[in-house]
Amino acid sequence: MDIRIQVTNEHIRNGRRNEPRSCPVALAFRDAGYDVSVASELHWGHYAACAGLTKPTKAIQEFVNAFDKKLVVKPREFRVRVSKSVAEGARYHHEDDL
Repeated sequence: MDIRIQVTNEHIRNGRRNEPRSCPVALAFRDAGYDVSVASELHWGHYAACAGLTKPTKAIQEFVNAFDKKLVVKPREFRVRVSKSVAEGARYHHEDDL
């Protein structure tokens, strides 16, 4: 399954450096309805109930590394391929989860 996320200026402004659950890419996943932490792996789902781990794309790695180093990053779209079961396991199901 392909998931597309759009990292916006708002995600970049609100993102926190070196914070896997609060970087701009993680915030974009959250807005798309997925609980994903971004580090050396994409951690799908809440830590207590991990749905799976996948390798981030090179583009995501470069974006997050640049952001963490305080370099200028621009809004952009990313596409991630993940199994349907992992994606569904990381879905927010209630407003309270956000």
